[in-house]
Amino acid sequence: KVNPDGTMDVTWSLRPDVRWHDGTPLTADDFVFGLAVQQDPETPAKASAGIGLISEAKAPDPHTLVLHWKQTFADANQSGPMDVMAMPRHLLADAYQAGNKQAFFNNPYWTSQYVGLGPYRVGEWANGSQLTAQAFDQYFLGRPKIDRLIIRFFPDVNALVANMLSGDVDASPIGSFKVDEAEALRQRWDSDHAGTVLTVTTGIRYGGIQYRDPTLPWARDARVRQALIHMTDRRSIVEHLLFGLTTLADTPVPPSDPAFGILQSRGLSAYPYDLTRAEQLLNDAGWRRGTDGVYQNAAGTPFSIVAASPARTNINVQETTTIANQWSQAGLAATPDNLPYNAANLNELKGTVKGVFFGNNNIIPTSYYGSFVTSQISSEANRWAASNKGGYSNPAYDRLFEQYASALEPAKRAQAVADMAKMGADEAVWIPLYYDFDVAAFRQGVRGIGQVPPEQVANSWNIHTWEID
Repeated sequence: KVNPDGTMDVTWSLRPDVRWHDGTPLTADDFVFGLAVQQDPETPAKASAGIGLISEAKAPDPHTLVLHWKQTFADANQSGPMDVMAMPRHLLADAYQAGNKQAFFNNPYWTSQYVGLGPYRVGEWANGSQLTAQAFDQYFLGRPKIDRLIIRFFPDVNALVANMLSGDVDASPIGSFKVDEAEALRQRWDSDHAGTVLTVTTGIRYGGIQYRDPTLPWARDARVRQALIHMTDRRSIVEHLLFGLTTLADTPVPPSDPAFGILQSRGLSAYPYDLTRAEQLLNDAGWRRGTDGVYQNAAGTPFSIVAASPARTNINVQETTTIANQWSQAGLAATPDNLPYNAANLNELKGTVKGVFFGNNNIIPTSYYGSFVTSQISSEANRWAASNKGGYSNPAYDRLFEQYASALEPAKRAQAVADMAKMGADEAVWIPLYYDFDVAAFRQGVRGIGQVPPEQVANSWNIHTWEID
């Protein structure tokens, strides 16, 4: 319900048959309490962006939750694990209200004494080794078909691969393997049909261009940015570094999104690998090859640029090096910068790259397109924690994002997404590489694991329906 003053109320009706693992019924007061903890500035867990827009939560009866929003918000009618979450008031309220926040967040409830709402309850927990999960008989979607799970922790992925090949591990969730490890497992299993390696699209891999210094060639001229994409052999990266496990991306809008059709009908600007076209664009922008083959401006200054990414995996390092090499061969003075992944100031390093920072983002519009609005520019003032690492700022783009964030009708939201994606493509605001992905794996005889949409990067959501031989 949208109110005359621009605020909004969302009413949720709760199922009456949901119970905590100790048998206590779930009530709306559990969500009211959970929201209070989430909005506490001392809460260590990061909540979703929308949580800050909720000004009040009420429970008029045990099965009705009313959230009062400061403004209209497009995603207010959905709630995931990091959105408005229920916490068992009957178990935690006294500890929270005692005022010792450190003691509250160190409470054994959050580990070995966890009481949740899902299909499995925590059993024995050997810290750092494994835990058991027992089927919850009162789970509201039906008792799980598998009685007991043993969840094992593998600090060494090679040990995980070995255990999967031997059959000692039945399944591994999304995100367990790096690309080369997943490919090795797939090749072994494909030869004897012993299991399945499932590729799941999770987002987009893209280059965030640095805009903080307006004198830089790529910051002031869209033709230069377009040339950078034309100089990037993305297909080679997908085929040789990623074993063809994903596809190129010309836009962050996935083909399954209604906005994709709108974008296609209006004409999506794409920049295939084309060094001739790149040279034309750079020439038009005032850059020509010198005697050494490197592009330079009229003053003789060479075109210098950095391709950077955290050195989280070997693939990240190879990718950054490959792109820098491609740009060098195309005529730029390009260098790779593999940032130390565990650096305490990693966010600052991301925000001050002298060129293009390559990273991952999911393709939920609020997250991806929100990473380019002016209010999200990272800086020393916000400890470099905000999502707009490149400092891009465009009032027209900000207005489009606001239209998306406040639109409640699906058609208007899809139109706003198409508008942002088209502006991003036309002006080459970002450099799209490929659709990012993770891998799940399961042996033959495990049934029920399947694809999930990019917005839902957890393949165990239906684990209560899984079966095993």
